[in-house]
Amino acid sequence: SQGVPTGAPLRVRARDTFNNPVPGATVNWVVDAGGGSLAAATSVTGLDGIAVSPAWTLGTVASGQQAVVATLGALNARFTATVQLAPSSLTVEQAAPANATVCTQLSPAPAFAVRDVNGTALQGVPVTVAITAGNGTLTGAPTLSALGTTSIGSWRLGTTAGSQSVTVSVSGLPSRIFTVDATPDVASALTLVAGT
Repeated sequence: SQGVPTGAPLRVRARDTFNNPVPGATVNWVVDAGGGSLAAATSVTGLDGIAVSPAWTLGTVASGQQAVVATLGALNARFTATVQLAPSSLTVEQAAPANATVCTQLSPAPAFAVRDVNGTALQGVPVTVAITAGNGTLTGAPTLSALGTTSIGSWRLGTTAGSQSVTVSVSGLPSRIFTVDATPDVASALTLVAGT
């Protein structure tokens, strides 16, 4: 996203003509497109010949390619990234049913989307999906948004009747809560209460 440091550092490997790693070489890093910034201008190759880039913060250009170039003498390598607008909303794409029987696996699973200010679904945005009410289970919950609709994972309601919820959170946006009223299953026992 715009103005956000990239998650993984860039890496280049320096090798000689005989394919040996070259340690101790100074690699220069420069932003080549997109208006971003680097935390430093150089890094040095390690014993494995790898130089790790300084932190790269993407520019605020709303669209198009952003790039960083690593140079070592006459050698160069160009890294590119396509920027997406910052998350603006968290939308419900597949609602949870109003009610379901306890211990039911919800199908289809509730789903959401992280969207920018233009309504475009964003991929790779960090999300937190967790059970926040009830004693159900959630497996396969995502940690990043998918391109388009993102399923919350497999939600099996708990065994206790009543309100059960899963909350989806994205930093800086209001959370979305999927709530189901878990209703009792069919009777499986009949016990004396009074009257004997």
